[in-house]
Amino acid sequence: FMSNSWPFCVTCGSILSAPNDMINDVIKCSCCGRTCKFSELKIDPVVTTSMPKQRPLWLDEYDNSLASFENVDDLSRTTTSRANAASSKKKEGQGLSKHATIDEPCPKCKHPTLYFYTMQLRSVDEGSTVFYECPNCNHKFSQNN
Repeated sequence: FMSNSWPFCVTCGSILSAPNDMINDVIKCSCCGRTCKFSELKIDPVVTTSMPKQRPLWLDEYDNSLASFENVDDLSRTTTSRANAASSKKKEGQGLSKHATIDEPCPKCKHPTLYFYTMQLRSVDEGSTVFYECPNCNHKFSQNN
C-alpha cells in the first residue's frame, strides 16, 4: 500500500487516521474508501534535533569576576562593602537618580515628585505594575494598571 512515509492514501492522497480498533488494525480512507492494515505501513520514525546553545557571554564575565577572588571571605567582604556603598548612596538620594520621575505628590509627606518604574508581574494580557518611591521620605508603594 505505502512505504517510508506518513500514511497518505495512495489512491487520493488524503491523510489516513490511525485505526480506532487496534485489534482489527484496518484503516479506511475517509475520502475514497480504500482500506489497508495499519501494521503493513512502513513508517519511518521522525527524529528532531536542536542545535546546542552557546554559553552566554555574561556567564563568562561572571566566572571571570569570581576567579579574581582567592577565597570565599574575599568575595563576602567585597559583596558586603558594595552593598553598604549602595545603601549609603540610596540614603543620600543618589541611588534612585536612574528612575524616571513623575509630578505627583507623595501620599505620606506630600513631596511634589516621585520616582517610578514599571514591571510586568502579571500575565501579558494585563497591565503592568508601577512602583513608586518618594525621594524625600523613602515611602514606597505600588499600583496595578
